[in-house]
Amino acid sequence: MGADYLRYTLDESEPSCSSGNLYSSALVVNEDATIKAIACDNVGNYSAVATFEYVINIVVDTEDSETNGGSAYTSPPATGSGQTEMTINMNQSGNLGSINNGGLNFLTYINSEASFDLSSGAGQGIDNYLLKIIGLDLYNNIVEFIINNQIGSFFLNLGEETKIDLNKDGLADLYVKFQDLIVNRVELTLKFLGSDSNLGASDEWISDLDTVAIMEAAREQVKQINWTLVNRLAGQILLQVESRGEAWYVEPVSESRYFMGRAIDAFNLMRTFGLGVSNNNISLFLEQGAPSRLAGWILLAIEANGEAYYVNPSDLELYYLGRPADAFKIMRELSLRISNNSIYQIPVGK
Repeated sequence: MGADYLRYTLDESEPSCSSGNLYSSALVVNEDATIKAIACDNVGNYSAVATFEYVINIVVDTEDSETNGGSAYTSPPATGSGQTEMTINMNQSGNLGSINNGGLNFLTYINSEASFDLSSGAGQGIDNYLLKIIGLDLYNNIVEFIINNQIGSFFLNLGEETKIDLNKDGLADLYVKFQDLIVNRVELTLKFLGSDSNLGASDEWISDLDTVAIMEAAREQVKQINWTLVNRLAGQILLQVESRGEAWYVEPVSESRYFMGRAIDAFNLMRTFGLGVSNNNISLFLEQGAPSRLAGWILLAIEANGEAYYVNPSDLELYYLGRPADAFKIMRELSLRISNNSIYQIPVGK
């Protein structure tokens, strides 16, 4: 559920969509407090009430207190494993600096951007990246973020972690963990993994065994097929936003979906379902767009070197798929977000 507004209380009473304080800016808490909050939208949906306990740590300045009776306030540290704290306000940008293998914690909001640096490897210099929070499901405690606006969306449930291969060399570069959710503020931990960290089965790339298991599990979830929905989504790439962000390609002929868990999965789909097209037609489609009957198809230039293109159903433009990693990235970037309830009505291929 995407929230349109939040309400909260500070007196331990239960907020509702019509009662409690309307959240409009960051809260300032100067004493121990219990905050209860609820997320609501404008069509009547609402989340469970979340409760947050705040305990203020007071560090007494002995010299000052002896003379003036004063004390100093120290904010509580972030709860994650990072070594540094930083807060980036809503709709703002911030620079986290260089991320090392000790990790860094930061607190941020939706539509906020965090730039950071990672080593490219021995003698290769430093690469700069931009992480942006683009979605926050307060009902299901799921955060969605992108990196550099081109690698595709990543989804994490609260407490979940992942490893990401930023340069697509088969090695994980960045560790990300969704540490905490404080009202509508996200706490993330980032760590640099070095140049020799292989991606595990739970990370962005998935093993062959996991791909088979995911397909089998998906078949069991399909109880009743909605052919109207299937026909409408044929040829589309779907992103399962209420789960772990799994990507699926709905093949237009069989009208069944196929899992795109890894770069090699996208490449295999391209080769398996590609439609051979002449060079003249490829050139024509690149200039004028493909005919609507080819929406969602994968086209292979059979008279050349077998170059593959995906026909994006939304604009009928051809997108060059290139290498397996390129195909994976492009096809995920052009995906449509879909709920579990809807995707469970689409059959799964063999």
